[in-house]
Amino acid sequence: MGQGSSKRGPFDDEGYTTSTGAAEAQQESSRTATSNTIGSPVAAIVSSQASPAQHGSASAIGASQQGQPMAQPAAQQPAAAAPRPVAVHKSTAIIPGWSRPLSSQALTIECQKITQTSRIAAAKECYGVMELEVMKFVAYCGGLTIKLRLDDLHYGPVDSITWGLAALRPCPALANSNSTAVQQGSSSPDRRAGAPPGNRFGGSGGSNSPGMNKAQPTTAVSVDNPSRKSLYSICTTTTVARASKGDVLSMDLSPKEDGQPVIMVTLSHNDSVLLRAALPCASIAALQMYPFITVMSGLVVSLQEALTPSPLFTWYSPTSATADIQMADLDTCVKYNTAATTNSNGVSEFHGSTTFTGGRHRWTVQLDNVGQLPGHIFVGLVSTEPSQAPSSSILASAIPTAISSRMLAQGSHAAGQPGAAGPLAAGALGTDAGPGGFTAMPAAQAAAAGPATLVTIAAPGSQRRWGVWVKLPGAPGAAVTAPHHSAVPPRFGDVQLVESVNNHCCITVDLDLVGGYAKLFRNGHLLGQAFTGLAAPISPSLAFLQGTSQHLQAGLVNITKLQQLDLEWNPEACSSDLRVNGRVITKVSEVFGDYSTVLCNYGFISGVHLWLVKVNNLSEPDSIFIGVCRGCMPLDQDPQDLRNRTYYLSNGVIRVGGRRVATNAAAFQKGDIVGVVLDADQGEIVFLRNGIEQGRARGIRGRLYPFVSFDSEQDMITLLGSYTLPLNRTPRTLADMEWDTVSRSADMELSSNCLTATKTSNASPSTVCGTILYNGLGVHEFHVILDSLGPDGIWVGVADPSMDPSKGVGDIGCGWALHSDGDKRWNGREEEFTGGFRNG
Repeated sequence: MGQGSSKRGPFDDEGYTTSTGAAEAQQESSRTATSNTIGSPVAAIVSSQASPAQHGSASAIGASQQGQPMAQPAAQQPAAAAPRPVAVHKSTAIIPGWSRPLSSQALTIECQKITQTSRIAAAKECYGVMELEVMKFVAYCGGLTIKLRLDDLHYGPVDSITWGLAALRPCPALANSNSTAVQQGSSSPDRRAGAPPGNRFGGSGGSNSPGMNKAQPTTAVSVDNPSRKSLYSICTTTTVARASKGDVLSMDLSPKEDGQPVIMVTLSHNDSVLLRAALPCASIAALQMYPFITVMSGLVVSLQEALTPSPLFTWYSPTSATADIQMADLDTCVKYNTAATTNSNGVSEFHGSTTFTGGRHRWTVQLDNVGQLPGHIFVGLVSTEPSQAPSSSILASAIPTAISSRMLAQGSHAAGQPGAAGPLAAGALGTDAGPGGFTAMPAAQAAAAGPATLVTIAAPGSQRRWGVWVKLPGAPGAAVTAPHHSAVPPRFGDVQLVESVNNHCCITVDLDLVGGYAKLFRNGHLLGQAFTGLAAPISPSLAFLQGTSQHLQAGLVNITKLQQLDLEWNPEACSSDLRVNGRVITKVSEVFGDYSTVLCNYGFISGVHLWLVKVNNLSEPDSIFIGVCRGCMPLDQDPQDLRNRTYYLSNGVIRVGGRRVATNAAAFQKGDIVGVVLDADQGEIVFLRNGIEQGRARGIRGRLYPFVSFDSEQDMITLLGSYTLPLNRTPRTLADMEWDTVSRSADMELSSNCLTATKTSNASPSTVCGTILYNGLGVHEFHVILDSLGPDGIWVGVADPSMDPSKGVGDIGCGWALHSDGDKRWNGREEEFTGGFRNG
């Protein structure tokens, strides 16, 4: 705490005393405290100092204009008891980064950035290896694109940089394999008439073919890494033109049928393709291959982009989730853990956050049973109401053309996995509809059913499903005594039932809405016959058969796709007590107050974003706040005094929208890296410490700016990196609405950015209109924060654009409105609608 602070009464988040009024509001907001769970959407508001009695103020946050309502995720539900944790968790949607065990020890690794600080470094001290086993994602996601950016060259230009793929063991089968090289600056292989074979397949090509595959797959490359493991170069090339700051080195991998299955690897420097190589799948299928780059002296390399053609979406419950359900890996993974007393009647169903309306899509779900008893998991598709189908083209502008136009390989394996049991018997369905629209079938009726492997039932007015129930056996030798485990999973629509001999398998869904069919694969082997007659709109589907003592997990196999955002600290929104040195912020004095704040140069009103802050120095255990705020946040004010304050305090206190959501989160210390994931579409924020989630909650809206506040001199942080996460879903599209400078009453004063309107007289009524005009059909959304309320309150609503600003919204002929006391008004008629509102 800085000098000169005077606080009295109960304790605040830092452990210091607060004024009585603020303490009462704080105690009220703490009643809904949760830890490591998604909170209630209703946030407790903390009162601020009183505003002038005769004046009111409201701030426009933004307005959305979209044609369909949004599906609400499972997280919007009352807080429940924390589920029982299971020790085993297998991440399926990883965030790409650098591998400390495989990279040279001399390199400095900070999240997605790697640096060579030494002026003179031996070759073995320059290898940066990514923690990304590429074959898994090529096989299950249809390809992979990695782009590395040269952020800085501290010691001047670098003559050459080598990058590509490396394995942990030799591959003699590739020693004499062919690889296609291209000319420098070209985007296609050398196809000159009469070109000798050597020019096309990696032989000597003269000065016109400088980018040959320099890999030696049987020769070990010594690397001074902590694991003491050597590398074997599989497919590499070297820059020809001198590398400069800002250059991008890219790597694209895609499967292809070229007489035999191959992986096409394309290595490029900026827009120039230097190497294109075909790696036979038969030779590399068992290899663990990782992207690598030689980080020369003074070089700083960061991950600019990591993408796959497979859709990345999150799971949500269309009804409501229970305490038995846990979400993981940024909601791309669902964990189902139950006790011996859990109700075993029904199905826990989840849908994907994206809806497909056309084209071809392919994704994979990894299933795991880490418990003792057998369990059933459904993977497939569910039909969606056309009126509720959002667009699925969010990634259209984000994925490179080489990926978006790539044809996904069709499975040609025989049905069934070798050694696995055949499909379970299927029969007629019962008539009782279970949770989520599934129909349960009694076990006795299933036993009498015939040996069919596919059941087709069409229920009028119900959602149709296509997919497979997979039975995972559980621990070997575990006694199965519960009656539930003898039940056959419910089936509704086109359903297959299969057993797995292992507690781990991957189910791939190949959906083609052009041809109207879908295929399902288990570990690459086709399951039964294709489902036909499919029509858009369709969403991914996932379900767990409820039962006792279940410990199941289903996660989307993908990378957490990243696109570099390049956030910077805004010197115009920075306290004078702070010193800005690039992305490093240091508190150097307390001339202007105890607290000093800096905001980033960009605020988010939609999309999902991630940024990482390193704590370089922490003078006191509770002196740094990391969070988000509105752009009008006072730069020298205590963040604890703000309404809707949202931050992760260094002592482990987390608040979201003014509500304390975690008090026992891990305190971050000097050297720690704090991550913030903001889902501006859903109004949700997640805080992480060194990659581990510490707390999350919903209830924040508006244009939100990343900020850091300091309470002690010599506190120092560094903004390491920032990324956009291109999820496959329809975001809440918010336009930058402002208050109209023309369509307003004379006594309505607007701020310089036209976002805040203040009534300056006692004349009544006074109206200001927004700059967004809604027309046609659709669902529209905008948000207004009531900064301060006068004695007569504020009306907020919608009206015809020709409305007279001297009248009040909701008056006769002036549209619909909601009053701050909870009343609603339409065409001059009032009635009680809800409870009253307060400042904020």
